Amino acid sequence: MLLEVTKTIIGLGLLSIIAMYAQFLSNTPEYKRLSAKSKEIWGNISYSLDRTLRRFWAGIYEIEDKLRGEEIKAIRYF
Repeated sequence: MLLEVTKTIIGLGLLSIIAMYAQFLSNTPEYKRLSAKSKEIWGNISYSLDRTLRRFWAGIYEIEDKLRGEEIKAIRYF
């Protein structure tokens, strides 16, 4: 029983030290700079995927209209 309590106390102490270290790292200027840069990169990837998927679905709709025999106008679907 005493051994289990001791292990629990040591485990919680190590977790709190890790949490404090993570808090310290997240407040450093280098982390903030890297975080901002990674957000920018993810934004670019998201934009690129969005455009690619819109083009893909627009192509699918155009093919669907051609198969139906509908006249394709000079409008874009997206």
